[in-house]
Amino acid sequence: MPYTILKKFKLSKKLIVSSDKLEKNRELVLSLPQIGGIYIVSTDKELERLWGKSDILYIGQSGNLRRRMKYLLKYFLPSDFVGNWGRHTARNALKVILDETDTKVYISYVTCSNYKKIETRLLQKYCKNHIESPPLNNQRK
Repeated sequence: MPYTILKKFKLSKKLIVSSDKLEKNRELVLSLPQIGGIYIVSTDKELERLWGKSDILYIGQSGNLRRRMKYLLKYFLPSDFVGNWGRHTARNALKVILDETDTKVYISYVTCSNYKKIETRLLQKYCKNHIESPPLNNQRK
């Protein structure tokens, strides 16, 4: 990760999201802490940006990482696990990426108390480096 703001944090290892292994995704979500932090959704391929390339699809924050991943990964979790609640702006775009491409998607996270401030700084840094937000940060319903 090229962003110096993350150097003082130890990001989790990249957790792989699978479009066809619902139980494995359930285990992934259950392994996440129920506390605040930031998370980064990335891919195994770098994407062209306005300036340069990046493998980052989304930079986000949450007061409860496990709950937020349930929202984001709703389409890739067993129906009895997710229920019919929660929204995430990047969920539909992530579904298209996983269903219609051979791209691998990863989630990394770090727990911290000042997650809103760190997310803001990460997004500012990304925008400074690429003149635009990460692709899935631009999704709105």
